[in-house]
Amino acid sequence: MYDKGDFTSIPKLEFTITIGLDKNKDDYLTNIVPFMSIGDVEASEVIIVARYELVEATDFFSQVKSFFSKEAAENINVDNQVLISGLKEIIRDNSSLFQLRYYNHKGQVINDFQLNQLIRHVAISSKNLESVDELSKAFGKIARYRYEEKFPEDRLKLEEELTRINQVLMTDVYSVNTKTINVLLDKILKDERLQVGILADISFKNLLDSFIKYVYVEGGNLIPENQFGLGYINLITIVVELIEYMEKYPSNTFNSKINLISMEEPETHMHPQMQEMIINVLNETFNRLLEKNDRYLNTQILISTHSKALVHSKIRIGDSFNTINFFSGKSGAGRVNVLRDEVVRPEALQHFKYLKRNINQGILDVLFSDAVIVVGKSTEAKLATYYLSEDEKLRHRSVKVLQIGKAYVGLYDNFFKAIGLPTVVLSTIDFQEKYINENRSNRLVSEVLEEVNGDASEFVDALLFKFFVEEEDIPEIPCDLGAAFEYIKNEI
Repeated sequence: MYDKGDFTSIPKLEFTITIGLDKNKDDYLTNIVPFMSIGDVEASEVIIVARYELVEATDFFSQVKSFFSKEAAENINVDNQVLISGLKEIIRDNSSLFQLRYYNHKGQVINDFQLNQLIRHVAISSKNLESVDELSKAFGKIARYRYEEKFPEDRLKLEEELTRINQVLMTDVYSVNTKTINVLLDKILKDERLQVGILADISFKNLLDSFIKYVYVEGGNLIPENQFGLGYINLITIVVELIEYMEKYPSNTFNSKINLISMEEPETHMHPQMQEMIINVLNETFNRLLEKNDRYLNTQILISTHSKALVHSKIRIGDSFNTINFFSGKSGAGRVNVLRDEVVRPEALQHFKYLKRNINQGILDVLFSDAVIVVGKSTEAKLATYYLSEDEKLRHRSVKVLQIGKAYVGLYDNFFKAIGLPTVVLSTIDFQEKYINENRSNRLVSEVLEEVNGDASEFVDALLFKFFVEEEDIPEIPCDLGAAFEYIKNEI
């Protein structure tokens, strides 16, 4: 394209935002009305297109041409990597050449609109927890807000009491200690002008920040913050931030905004059992807060996670794959795979019920893998794992070997397609008869045959026991893993 002198293609970056409209609930549509037409009144969703596009094409293409001229003068081969790097640099250094514009579904420009008019976003991130007083800081922030915004009269009373305490402290401490010190200073220095005074400064802010400390209570025992587990500290801090969110949530719940809470890896510092609790804790927290505040909470929660335990609990509690998005990548390009029920489910309803009940954390490991090998028997699983460890390239990648009974593999077909990872399903490694006939003269093979009374179905497991456990050399095992490995290597 550009490297061939064709400058007709104009770069742009486009996002499509789909907003669902709940017909069963009332809300103002003020902020999205510009994106709707008369025919959209009964629509179930509204489309907003956000597009970064070139507004100064002449200047941009002039710099692109200069880039190619420079590369040609220096005899540099402009491959895709060099081209992309050069274009990124031009765009980064000339961001003013591009402009963010918003369009409705008909392609009409919507002026005087900003995304923050529509979306109210609060981010809750896992803490590094370097401080020993995270709990006190979190609750102190809520207490300060409540006093300032909801109970200003109580704050004034508290400040009056703090002023009285400061005066008492200054009077008492001065009379007991400071007066004596000044008498000594006068005698030593012979200078009445040099004195020490006292200033008590217990302010509203200092009181909440420094003087009031929260502690954990477990079984009636008070546990200082710095003695509590990091996982519990992180979980309680998340709950506290949700309480703060509710405290600050607009009293007018119909505010014509999309309210989002994003959480980045809330499972940080938590053991797997606690990670399974996160979804329940979030649900329970919001339910309790809503009961207490008697309001409708129009909020969505977005969670990014590397925890199979958290994903498992989401499927189990919600009885659904809906709202789970799986991110994967290949050759530097990212991809979002949406695991909706209609995408994942087998054809038969009873099969889907089985899938949701029985999908476990072991299977969900695939969400954090580079590729998947599905086998039916433990024999195949052992062989695949062994040969993966011997492969120079794949041993350094995360290739998940899943053992799923042959009768059940088909139930997971759509699930594996939805996650979009290189997946190989190996049929039974059925080489017993041929292998036995070709290696009857081998001492070890003869011994194993004798042990299993000539039962070919038991032969492979008994032979591999010699190989894996007793570490004996056995004749080379033929299997169909070679083609599977080559496919995976080409795909990851």
